[in-house]
Amino acid sequence: MRIPPGGPSTVNGILCQLLWTLLTAVRFKIIESDADPDRLSATRATLIVEPKDGGDLQHVSAKGRRIQQVKMRSGRGSWSLVEVIDSVLPDLYKAVDLTRSADHYEFITNGHRGD
Repeated sequence: MRIPPGGPSTVNGILCQLLWTLLTAVRFKIIESDADPDRLSATRATLIVEPKDGGDLQHVSAKGRRIQQVKMRSGRGSWSLVEVIDSVLPDLYKAVDLTRSADHYEFITNGHRGD
């Protein structure tokens, strides 16, 4: 069943993005130290929600950034290439920094690729 744009569809999209953000946050790990098993250490990392420089979510660590754009598709419908170019890439493009070669850009969706 496809939900029309606006209203419930917008709320579903916000909920999907919020749940994805929470899932991402709980995946951050505390690592047991090899030298002392009773000592825990954590690698410094930052999770930025709705960053002003692009994407919906950015994981920032010493290894680089992972920029994610989260979009829900009602009824798990398909995404056409035109929709991805118009709706997804512009926001991811805002986060591009050519001096940061280790960055990764991801489109997270419950939909699937169209024809």
